[in-house]
Amino acid sequence: MRGCEDLKRQLFEVGAQALGAPVSRLELKDRKVIDKKTKKSVPLAAIVVGYQFPDGH
Repeated sequence: MRGCEDLKRQLFEVGAQALGAPVSRLELKDRKVIDKKTKKSVPLAAIVVGYQFPDGH
């Protein structure tokens, strides 16, 4: 169970950076990390493969 929690934490950390949102505002739904406030999302596949941030990293 700890492995699942760690994976979710890592997905949310990357998703938070990609979306410019705090981790506390994110949820996992429909294979996406979603900002509950703005409804912006990042597909899990993009996070796993390697999300490219606007600055190129």
